[in-house]
Amino acid sequence: MLPGEAAAMALYAAKGERIPRRGEVGLDSNRIEEFETSGYVMSGNRNKKMNAVRLRKENQVISAEEKRAILNLQKEERMKKEGAIISQVRVLFFRMGMMLIM
Repeated sequence: MLPGEAAAMALYAAKGERIPRRGEVGLDSNRIEEFETSGYVMSGNRNKKMNAVRLRKENQVISAEEKRAILNLQKEERMKKEGAIISQVRVLFFRMGMMLIM
């Protein structure tokens, strides 16, 4: 992919829109779908290889977003576990301190 291309594709994927192919740049996905439903053959529709490349790139962007979400979730879970352990240690130290005073 070219620099900035992945970010642009991620925006389309985040919006749930189809990524435009060559010749469709400048048209939004709704307008492209209108042309296709009215019978126009848009750039790349006849070429199975181009469709496969487009789908692969869309899946790469989506899988990267999914991986990022999973990593964030794992980080949050790890922070919760660490917080629970720290609070348990604090309780133990507090109890030990109380025992030393008595």
